Amino acid sequence: MTSVVGILNKRGIAIAADSAVTRNRRKENGFGTQRITKCTKNGNKMVRLSNAVPITVMFTGNAEYLDTPWDVIARCYRQQRGGIAHATVEDAVNDFFRFISENPVFWTESSTGYFMHCLIENTFERLAGDMSDEDERTEAGKMIRPAAFRKAFIKN
Repeated sequence: MTSVVGILNKRGIAIAADSAVTRNRRKENGFGTQRITKCTKNGNKMVRLSNAVPITVMFTGNAEYLDTPWDVIARCYRQQRGGIAHATVEDAVNDFFRFISENPVFWTESSTGYFMHCLIENTFERLAGDMSDEDERTEAGKMIRPAAFRKAFIKN
């Protein structure tokens, strides 16, 4: 659980958060991929996005992008582009997401492939769960009417 406090006045905002963090990691073993969960009490949920202007990013939960924690991405952005003084917060946000989309560090073939595999597998399992077994499948599990799968796919 994340606790966040914010105080707003005429000059700005002050924010604070607790430091407990739960992180999930992937580990390859002889039987496939295993997810390992680790809880620590020294996490940083707020990371400065800019050295030039007071913009900070705050994270809650197990925040990752293609297996890269958001705090690592924000620090990488600050190292490479933190000296730019954007005119607005929206300009800074747009530049941050442009940096992510153009940076090949976050789009490795293995992490993208793993992400797509998980997405397709989870979608298929959800679709199969939406189909009634007695009406749409044989006892061996084969589909009687592929249209039922298409209907479940469109629904989801």
